[in-house]
Amino acid sequence: MPKLNRRRDPASADQVERGRAQDSRTGSLTRAVATTYGATVAAAALSLTNVLITARSLGPTGRGELAFLTTIALLTATLSSFGVEEANGNLAGLQPGARPALATNSLLLSLVLGGIGIAAVSGLVALAPGVGGSASRTLLVLALVAIPVLIFQVYLQFLIRADYGFAITNIGSVVAPVLTLAVNATMAVKGNLTVGRALGEWVVGQFLVTALLAAYVRARLAGFGRPRLRLAGSAVRFGLLAHAGRVMKTGNYRLDQWLLGSLADLRLLAPGAFVIIALKLLANSLTAQRKPMLGNIAVAVAFAATVALDLLLIPRYGGAGAAAASTVAYSAGGVAVAIIFCRAFGTRLRELLPRPVTDTRTVVGRVRAALSRP
Repeated sequence: MPKLNRRRDPASADQVERGRAQDSRTGSLTRAVATTYGATVAAAALSLTNVLITARSLGPTGRGELAFLTTIALLTATLSSFGVEEANGNLAGLQPGARPALATNSLLLSLVLGGIGIAAVSGLVALAPGVGGSASRTLLVLALVAIPVLIFQVYLQFLIRADYGFAITNIGSVVAPVLTLAVNATMAVKGNLTVGRALGEWVVGQFLVTALLAAYVRARLAGFGRPRLRLAGSAVRFGLLAHAGRVMKTGNYRLDQWLLGSLADLRLLAPGAFVIIALKLLANSLTAQRKPMLGNIAVAVAFAATVALDLLLIPRYGGAGAAAASTVAYSAGGVAVAIIFCRAFGTRLRELLPRPVTDTRTVVGRVRAALSRP
């Protein structure tokens, strides 16, 4: 009997290898999504528990002062980052050899931009002391010290994620909540928890997370190399294009709270969660494909609707008006980003609608096909 030819056709072998690689990438993506979601939920649960403990121990005034100080640091860091984190993710993916320089540039930019943010807040408080609230100047200084650390932290997160280091960023996202919850709970039981101590623990937690990410970059990634001024300029220019959208997103989430103080009707607000997810995901996809201005247009639609509807509905309907305004504005932004996304990548709106699928590879394949189109 003739011997069977067991040699595989080269084309078939290549297809098999590509299939295995696709399966591996799909599995990695699924694990990354699942673990990131789990870490986000865990961090939110820990943070909520911490809020309840500090509120009960410090009382309304103390909890409000603590929230005010941390908000100053977080909001100033967000505004001062100039969107360089988005540039880190893009440039690290496109130019792997530039990652050491990106890491060092991130450190230097966080110090410079964080310093500018600190100076701006300090100057504002000097001109209008009421802006600093009732917190002591010592605690305000402690909160401001965290600004460069927070900026560097988010820069490193995007740099690490560009190399698929989701595990360490997920660990980092729960380190600070675990630490602050453990220490705050212990001191609350002993009856010696104060605003200053709670704020100090929060700042220490941010330092530890940032140090953890920096150590990972140094030991597991490309490390810290010689800074490159031209690369830093490119990062800032790209970041500024994406930054406008991020600032407006912050306005979309918080403007009604600034105007009203709190949201009173979550039932009216809940439907907006679905479209705000679409707005974030599709706008981030546009930014990842180096089209940040298109994403900004959609975010601007939502922001303009938020401002107009808040001013129209809040004076008459209060919290219910704020919730309804947010839901309508989010919906407008979600529709806008879906249309812009489809026009940018030559796909159809119905491709974005949910439908039954047999496995995750179908979903991944559709998204990649849309993003790969010129």
